[in-house]
Amino acid sequence: MRHHLSSYFWKLLWLAGLFALIISSSKIDGSIQKKVDETFVIEPLFWFDTIAPIVCGVYLSLLFVKGWAFKVHMPLFLCVTIPCLLLSLYVPSVYTFFPNVEHLPDPYWLLSRDGFKIIPIVAGLMLFPSLFGTKRDSM
Repeated sequence: MRHHLSSYFWKLLWLAGLFALIISSSKIDGSIQKKVDETFVIEPLFWFDTIAPIVCGVYLSLLFVKGWAFKVHMPLFLCVTIPCLLLSLYVPSVYTFFPNVEHLPDPYWLLSRDGFKIIPIVAGLMLFPSLFGTKRDSM
């Protein structure tokens, strides 16, 4: 019985954390947007639009980790997590470290602010399952 109630407690705690994440993300987004409007420096917005979905994905992935034993699921890590992280971090890195270089490829499909930010969410979502494995490793 104790294990059964503990499971409900952790799920409710996760849900409260989700609401806290949403509220804090909204407040941080507002303050970054205000700073960008004042200074016309857009790099913090690029970084926030990349890091926030990754953090959201990492938080969602907490639901899928069954055990906390460090067991790397190499195919998932190398074929999904790393490429998605690299694609996600490409745009903010280019605009931060090479602001005046004109010959670097500019993938407009990664710059879409209206998009669902699927690539960074997948990068975060697959991070913990690829590092800690899952009970079902046939993924």
